[in-house]
Amino acid sequence: MLAWSLYGRLNLYGALSIVDTDLDGLPNNIDSDDDNDGLPDSVETSPGIGTGPLDADSDDDGLTEGFEVNYDPSPPDTYSFGLNTDPLNPDTDNDGFKDGMEVAAGHDPLLGGDAPVWGDTDDNGVVNAADIVLLMRAVLGLNTLQDDQKARVDIAPVVAGVPAPDNKVTLGDLLVVERILLDQVSYPSWRMPGTRQSSNPVGLNCPLPREAEHTALAPDGMCCFALFVDHRAMLVNTDAWSPVVGVVTPSAAVGRQ
Repeated sequence: MLAWSLYGRLNLYGALSIVDTDLDGLPNNIDSDDDNDGLPDSVETSPGIGTGPLDADSDDDGLTEGFEVNYDPSPPDTYSFGLNTDPLNPDTDNDGFKDGMEVAAGHDPLLGGDAPVWGDTDDNGVVNAADIVLLMRAVLGLNTLQDDQKARVDIAPVVAGVPAPDNKVTLGDLLVVERILLDQVSYPSWRMPGTRQSSNPVGLNCPLPREAEHTALAPDGMCCFALFVDHRAMLVNTDAWSPVVGVVTPSAAVGRQ
């Protein structure tokens, strides 16, 4: 028979089994916030909230219950429709992006018209060559992306056609963003209906290997690189004709004209 003490649960052998969900040193039975989400258990279980007191993120949107219910902090610990993100709905504004991703990307999770664009590194509303340049340099360790930029390009892996961000910016993300740029992929939640969120500057006059899938313009408008020959990255020294920096393909070097 199981029995409870002040500090936990006694198991069948009489040994003390302490249940501490959030591992804060306080057993659940004397901890006012078992999951340490910033919202007291008594509030979570109230009819107006209804979230799980043992789950810090009941809707799995990347935001804790305490953050969501206090998105508008007045009054505190109270969910108000239209003022707070919904702790039981991962996409409060129903724009196809989880609330946590929108907050991280610098967009409003309560406003459907303020949705981010997957792959839009510079947050100008479209995926273009400049985004590829920024992301490629980040993948190669040549520059560091800001947190909001990372949120917009952390796409891979894609599971059943839906982004599954892994909190890493990798070559996989770069591959997906390039495919978005080329309109080679289309994911239902990645594009607002009736809008075009990518541009495709294919066909520039660059001396590229014929197997290259795509060419693009650098921010200064100069032809500077080819992307993903045989699905591997190439980066060019854009200051002058030169061998490719960090080539991982057997293809000939390409450069700037």
